[in-house]
Amino acid sequence: MTSPFLFFVGIDWGSTTHHVCLLEANGSVRGSRAFPHGGAGQAELVRWLLDETGAAPGQLAVAIETPHGPVVEGLLVAGFAVFAIGPAQIPGSRRRYVSSGAKDDPRDAWMLARALRADPDLFRRVELEKPLVLQLRERTRTINELTCQRTRLCHQIRQQLWRYYPQLLAIPDLLNQLTHPWFRELWNKAKTPALALKLRVSTLAKLLKKHGIRRLNAKGLWEILHAPALTVAPGAACRALQSLFAQAHTTNQLLAQARQDVRELLKAFSQAHPDDERPDDMTLFRSLPGVGGYVLSTLFAEAFDLLQRRDYPALRATRLGVDHELRNALYHWARVAAVHDPLSKARYRALRARGHSHGRALRTVGDRLLAVACAMLKNGTLYDPKLSRDKLAA
Repeated sequence: MTSPFLFFVGIDWGSTTHHVCLLEANGSVRGSRAFPHGGAGQAELVRWLLDETGAAPGQLAVAIETPHGPVVEGLLVAGFAVFAIGPAQIPGSRRRYVSSGAKDDPRDAWMLARALRADPDLFRRVELEKPLVLQLRERTRTINELTCQRTRLCHQIRQQLWRYYPQLLAIPDLLNQLTHPWFRELWNKAKTPALALKLRVSTLAKLLKKHGIRRLNAKGLWEILHAPALTVAPGAACRALQSLFAQAHTTNQLLAQARQDVRELLKAFSQAHPDDERPDDMTLFRSLPGVGGYVLSTLFAEAFDLLQRRDYPALRATRLGVDHELRNALYHWARVAAVHDPLSKARYRALRARGHSHGRALRTVGDRLLAVACAMLKNGTLYDPKLSRDKLAA
């Protein structure tokens, strides 16, 4: 089969320098250069490719390891045909073209161009993504980063309390409440065990009522605060906790804003749906068991183009590959569905009974949900729990 491209380009991208190799259609090397990361380097890369080949941008096929990022976006805007390959496939291609399998940036750029010329089926063509998708991806990843940051702060706060105030650690489910405003206010009223002894039950009751905390009662909390205290030397634990609580407060504010932004972006996706005769993709996904805001936003942020193509094999391969955000979202989707969806629950229990681990069983449940979702997207039909019940009864 004759290739429509006259030249093949391999780019081994890096944080500071991008190595580029240019091949002719017959496989011979036309040129090889390194370009610095930045606006000037990007402009020089485009200019060098066009000057060296004398061809139109659309006649050059560019191979790169990542399907997104500033290098990819710059090449797409310039009109080049960009193809991405999964990082997990790189070692196999490297061993094919380099007998030692050694990692070398210029050689990897040559190997990518050579692989695209010889095995185009290994690559996936990249299209310029919609602004809504880029914004949603940035916001969902921000939520993940802020959530991890809040978890780190929780553990740091717990460690400071362990040093001088261990009776507070007896509060039920404390780790999930350390960055909650009610606990910060409690600590401000009783920063030391000595100050805690001065608090009344009525004061604690008002605090819990103010923040809507029902899992605790004022009398039980008062008894926890009046437990025997450690005898420790005066230190800077209170000052350290004050700093940690301030960071947690800022993190909570940023997290709330990011989640609000995601809700607005998801609403914009639904409003952009051109076909009024069938449900939009968002509505279809929301009808599935186990799909909440986190799963929905991550799926559309990380796999929008695959969902548009209804490409189940590619979705499954991406989940099994290196897309950690998508993998986590599918895990939680399957986990919730295995609790609330009868068919998913039955499938999970059957797999566990056959000796599969918890994670292995959930991955199978997730694969089934992905297949169902792709079929629904193709047919434009909502999820029907009755069909699941009928299948389970059969």
